[in-house]
Amino acid sequence: MMAENVDDQKSADWLYRAIVGMAAGLAVLLIVLFLRGEEVGPTLAVIPWFIPVISLFQALILFSVGFLALGRYSVLKDAASFWIGMGAAGFAVALVFYALSGASLLSDGGSVVARLSGTSAWFLQLGITILGTFLLVAVLARRPGGEDLAGRRLPGLAAAWIVSLAIAFTLVVRVEQSLPALVTPTGVFTEFVLVWNAVVAVLFAGGAVLSTRRYLRTGDALVGYVAFAQTALAFALLTTLSGMRRYDLWWYLLRAILMGGGLIVLYGLFYEYVQMFRREKERTVRLLRAEESVKERERQLRDLIESSADGIIITDETGRITTWNRGMEMITGLAASDALGKPAWEVQSWMADEEWSGPDPRAQYRASWEGLLQEGTLPSHDTLLDVQIRIPPGDVRYLQQRVFTTKTRQGYRAGGILRDVTDRTRAEEALRTRAEDLARAQRDLGSANREANLYLDILSHDLGNTNNVANLYADLLADCLDGEAAGYAENLRRSIGRSIKILGTVGKIRRIHHAPSHLRPVELEEVVRREIDRYPDRSIRYMGGSVRVRADDLLPEIFSNLIDNAVKFGGPGVAVTVRTEEDGAVTVSVEDTGPGIPDDRKEDIFHLYEQQKRGVGEGLGLYLVQILVERYGGRIWVEDRVPGYPERGAAFRFTLTKTAENR
Repeated sequence: MMAENVDDQKSADWLYRAIVGMAAGLAVLLIVLFLRGEEVGPTLAVIPWFIPVISLFQALILFSVGFLALGRYSVLKDAASFWIGMGAAGFAVALVFYALSGASLLSDGGSVVARLSGTSAWFLQLGITILGTFLLVAVLARRPGGEDLAGRRLPGLAAAWIVSLAIAFTLVVRVEQSLPALVTPTGVFTEFVLVWNAVVAVLFAGGAVLSTRRYLRTGDALVGYVAFAQTALAFALLTTLSGMRRYDLWWYLLRAILMGGGLIVLYGLFYEYVQMFRREKERTVRLLRAEESVKERERQLRDLIESSADGIIITDETGRITTWNRGMEMITGLAASDALGKPAWEVQSWMADEEWSGPDPRAQYRASWEGLLQEGTLPSHDTLLDVQIRIPPGDVRYLQQRVFTTKTRQGYRAGGILRDVTDRTRAEEALRTRAEDLARAQRDLGSANREANLYLDILSHDLGNTNNVANLYADLLADCLDGEAAGYAENLRRSIGRSIKILGTVGKIRRIHHAPSHLRPVELEEVVRREIDRYPDRSIRYMGGSVRVRADDLLPEIFSNLIDNAVKFGGPGVAVTVRTEEDGAVTVSVEDTGPGIPDDRKEDIFHLYEQQKRGVGEGLGLYLVQILVERYGGRIWVEDRVPGYPERGAAFRFTLTKTAENR
């Protein structure tokens, strides 16, 4: 478009300069003509056939101008093209009669349509007057517009105009005897013709000015070419005022200018037609490219629809299915060949079940689809809906559906996008069932927990009190007995002590599990040395420095259980070492020189309490140690004191978190 505008601007500048240049040149020539000082010029050559031949050629040019201008009007619907075309056609008819009325056309020296030699001048004068008037109207009139002469009315009007002029000129021939002469026997125009030509010259000159102004305002090239022709015709008519006569230089020049004016307009029309053809060709190319682009997009859309795992259905304005993609085939089990062309409500009713759709689903679905196609919307329009269908052999599929519409000239096209969520729906149902089972189990667990707490309360309180009383009596009994009986009493007292210890450990484990942890900085060395002091007759040493760790008042239980196990299972000569190392965290080791722990028992030693064959209370202490270490954010494990030699003693290692002030 930018290139076209530049070309048009260049053409406009050239045409305007040509109009101004020609007007200036013809004005100078006209001044020379009037200053030549002779009334008439010499006769150059008398060519009898020149007038009819040149006139018929001019008529052909003007008929072409009229045809092309009226064709331009039929496309652009502009009034200027109409009046230019009609004026050119009218002058062409006059030139035909002018040519046929010339003398010496027949063998007897007469003309074809007239008997008097002066009649031909009337045809020329009437024709050029028609042309001047119509060209002036072309730049002033705004009608007829685009709708005034639609269809076949324009060709009919043009034909009627030509026939009317032919009839009018025939009537001129009929009354030629009563018409005044326009040319003297010597070939000089009469005063009447000179006045007539002056008036028509003013029409052409004024029309040229108006045409040039309109051309500059609108850029209409045809009006510019008409201004060019009007200027030439005004000059040609003004030359008749200089006293020229037939066959002199100025008479021949007049004929040349008349022909040149017609050729200029014809050239302009041909040029416009070429430009219009070029633009139309470019427009056609753009349309073809756009059409190819649209087809490519349609193909991509079809491929996208076909490759979609979601089911897509689209109907025409009557509700008949036009699109049924592979996703719909997979979801419904219905082939596209069985669905295409059928009403959507009918196909939908095939997959309905009376259990949820009622006894007459087809009527219900039809009403919904027809409402959607008529109104373009539904209460559930563009809303994600959960629906279900029944497909052969009776399986129920759960779907999510979204309905949409597209406005067309004929109404609405409707469609839907369906996604199979059967697996997800069933998984959600299973999760809901599982959640209900878990909730029920949690309730049962809560009841069992409360019941267990009741039993623990009984064990910890009532049985603990009973053990304390029994232990008191066992002490009295041991003091009263001697010999073998005293040994039995001592065994009884130790058994009661173990029972008291087990109940204490269970209470501490229960406290850990139920009470919230309130960790605080604890001085590790103080805790360790306090526990070592409980075994004054044993070889226990501490190797470490002062360090504060995050723990609570149960931290001593870790060392109490580990040292007690080392002393109990290590024998009378066992040596125990508590060692601490700092490397980010605090690693604590409780090492002994006892019999050690075999490799096959290192993994299970913290879970002895879970085994059915364990001894009474066995493993509870280490379990208590493990949960305390984990409560403090560490971990615990067991190794050989001397790597690779389990029989040289065990080393229990665990980590604790240092407080910020130690970092």
